[in-house]
Formats: sequence, C-alpha cells, structure tokens
Amino acid sequence: MFTRCPGCHTVHPLNAALLAQGNGLYRCGQCNKVSNALQNLFDSWPEAGEAPRTGQAGTRQPPVLGAPLEPGDAGDSELSEEEVALLRAGGFGDDAKAGARGRRAWGVAAIVLVAVTLFNLFFVSGEALLAQPAVRSALQSVGAIEAAPDPVYRHLDLLHLASHEMQSHPTLDETLVLNATIVNRADRSQPFPALQITLFDAHNQALASRIFAPDEYLPPGSNAQSGMPPGAYLPVIMELLDPGEHAVGFVMKFH
Repeated sequence: MFTRCPGCHTVHPLNAALLAQGNGLYRCGQCNKVSNALQNLFDSWPEAGEAPRTGQAGTRQPPVLGAPLEPGDAGDSELSEEEVALLRAGGFGDDAKAGARGRRAWGVAAIVLVAVTLFNLFFVSGEALLAQPAVRSALQSVGAIEAAPDPVYRHLDLLHLASHEMQSHPTLDETLVLNATIVNRADRSQPFPALQITLFDAHNQALASRIFAPDEYLPPGSNAQSGMPPGAYLPVIMELLDPGEHAVGFVMKFH
C-alpha cells in the first residue's frame, strides 16, 4: 500500500503496522504536514495525476468484513449521522488524538533518554571508543574528528656507518676531529638521527659522552627537517674537545 502527501505529493510506502501506529494519521518527512493516509490510499505506486481509490470521506461506505450479510441486513442501510461524522473526521476522535499525542511524547522521551545514555557512555569511555579503528574511521568519514597524520617513517636499524675515523686536530690544541659517513639504506626518506658519541681510552674505558642534534652536526645552511633521502651518504665532520685522557677511540649510536 502507498499514500500520497496532499501537501508536497510525496509518495510513502505503508503497511498495516504503520497505519495502526497513528490510527491512519502520519507526518510527512518532506513537508512536515500531518495527513490521513486513508484519504490518499493506493494499492501500488501511483502514477502522476492518478486519483486515490478512496472517495470523499462523507460518501464512503464502511467495508463489510467477516460473514456475508443476508439481504436486508444492516449492510444495506444508510450510514447514521454519527457514522458519517466519524468518516468525515477520518476516524479520529478526541481520545484517538490524545493517544497519538501521548505516543509522540513517549517517543520524544525515548529519543532523549537514548541520547543521554550515549552521551554518558561516550563521556565515561570516550577514549576507549576512539581507540577502536572502526569508530575512528566512521567519525573521520563524517568529519566529526580529524584524520590522524601519517606516522613518520623512522628505522634507525637501516642507518649505517660506512666509514669513521678520529684524529687530533692539525692546528688546534686539545681538539679532536671526527670523520664519519652515514648511509640511509631504507627505501624512503627518514629523519636525520641524533648522534650519541662516546670517547674511549686505550683501556676501552668511557671518557666522555654526548648526544648531538642534527642541526649540530649538519653542514651550515642544511635543512634539518628535510630528512635523509633513500640511499644517501651523509659525511659528518665534527670537532670535539679532547678530554685530555688519551682518547683513542669512539662509538657512534643513532637516536
């Protein structure tokens, strides 16, 4: 069954449950008009301009249900004034209208209760819900939250020392010169690492250790945020203060 809104002419599918829910009344979701579905009822999807199978409310005869009536029974009689008035009103008395208003009030209350429950659930365990990939993806798809930035590609195990050497500075006293070449063996760029340099004496005892940020060992004018391209060789030349304890070796680690 179908009904057509008399306000905007939108066609809506119907079934017995929907008719019973509002005693035949419904509210059009397109124009918000409240109408009687029984006054514009169709068996199938109506064509443009097709008239409903129901006539004017005042001229309709009530259908005969159940056992067939014998000739001369009440089915052949004219409608009473009360019955005609009921048909003109679409079958909705004061009690039915009050019941419909009560059902709408209960429906609104149920929606508010569900909204409050969902809000409390999200307030209590919001972080746990956002940690779920499916929940985050759904919220991102509707623009409720911003998409997380792609994680930075960083694999220190693919950074290697291609060469390294340390010697005394040729002109400056108490100064050491460290020469090293770092190669990025990853298949993509990754950030410049921080370098931890530890100096050792002849007995393999640590004399001094310090971590250098990229802008402390890169050549002047370099962009420390640009990252190391894949397969790139990076020469590092650093002047270090000699701890004065006969430093003869060093170890470089990436951080």
